[in-house]
Amino acid sequence: MILLFIESIFIGIYCYIIYNIIDIFTIENIYYKIFIIGFVKHFSGYYLNLHDYYCNKSNSSAISKYLIIDSIGEGFLFLLLYNLFKFNENNIIYVGIFIHLLFEILGFHELFRIYRCIPIN
Repeated sequence: MILLFIESIFIGIYCYIIYNIIDIFTIENIYYKIFIIGFVKHFSGYYLNLHDYYCNKSNSSAISKYLIIDSIGEGFLFLLLYNLFKFNENNIIYVGIFIHLLFEILGFHELFRIYRCIPIN
């Protein structure tokens, strides 16, 4: 349980770092910015081997076949939560923490391991 909270805080900080990098490009439309943060969070997570971290829990490796569609989905999920809970854009860290906890509680991380990981030989 403690590991879950540490992971969630890490993901929140990761989202905050992405937010600050995206902010350099001075995207005016907040909805574009929030979508891009969600997209980049998931997309870059693959290349930073964060997806492999979850796959390794079941002795497997992440596959990239669904990377674009899953990243688009996460971008829309960020938009949904941002609008639903009326987060301030400076509090994007809380969106990342909330999504991570929600995915763990609802079992989506386990589904990720089942459908987005391939066994390591």
